[in-house]
Amino acid sequence: PYSAASIWNTPIAADTAYSPQSDYNITALRGTFGSDPNQYTMPVYEVDNSTPLAKVNLSGSFSDVTDNGTKLIKTKGLMQIPIPATAQAATGGDS
Repeated sequence: PYSAASIWNTPIAADTAYSPQSDYNITALRGTFGSDPNQYTMPVYEVDNSTPLAKVNLSGSFSDVTDNGTKLIKTKGLMQIPIPATAQAATGGDS
């Protein structure tokens, strides 16, 4: 999410219209905001079709945006996902 081509690093055009709720939303974000890789991490692993699938029970929900951002699929419960044999859980309380 932090690459130069990431949406988070894409400049906002000077003529962009702002939401009427913008001031409220900015106020709601005051305080500590962002990811803390020293406390909570997001391990990233490359997988391919040969990576074994593992059953994972999601305790919350996972959202997957598809069809060019027009469809949102919320998933919870048991899923099969590719996890490399050498994968390690993240450090921190959210591992």
